[in-house]
Amino acid sequence: VEPAPPAATTYTLARVPLAPIVGNPGFNSLDVAVNTGDGNPCHTLYALRISSAEAGNSWIQADGTLGFAPVYLTVADWAIITTFGLSDSTDYSFAAIARNGDGIDTIPGPAATGTTLGCLPGLPAIQGVGFALVVLIAGLVGTLRLAKRT
Repeated sequence: VEPAPPAATTYTLARVPLAPIVGNPGFNSLDVAVNTGDGNPCHTLYALRISSAEAGNSWIQADGTLGFAPVYLTVADWAIITTFGLSDSTDYSFAAIARNGDGIDTIPGPAATGTTLGCLPGLPAIQGVGFALVVLIAGLVGTLRLAKRT
C-alpha cells in the first residue's frame, strides 16, 4: 500500500478590484475604502495605491500615512482609512490591487479620484482707524463702529 500524496493547497486568482470609494475631503486628508463588490472572498488581501501629479505613486500604510511599499490587508482590516499628509487643493487618484492566498497580485483596478480642500483663509487683519475698527477677512470688509464713552 502506497501512502497518499501530501495534500496541496492552491488558490484561484483574485479578481481585479473595483475602484476604491473616496470621500470626506479635508485640507490634508481623504477617506478611502476598498470597494467590496468585486466578488473576491473575505480573506483576499488588498493594497491601496495613491498618486498625484506632484507626488507620484505611493502606497497607503495601515495607519493612513504614505509609504514606498504596499501593505496588504483584508477589506475588514482596511475598513475606512483616512490618508494623511496630503497637499491642499490637490487631485489624488486611488487604485487597489488584490492578492490571493498564493501571493499572486492582480493588476491595479480602475482608479477613483478625490480632491483635498483648499487652504484656509489667513487670520484676520485688524486695523484701528479713529473710532472705527475695520476687519478684513479673505477679501471681505466689515466695519464695526465703536462709541466714545464720556
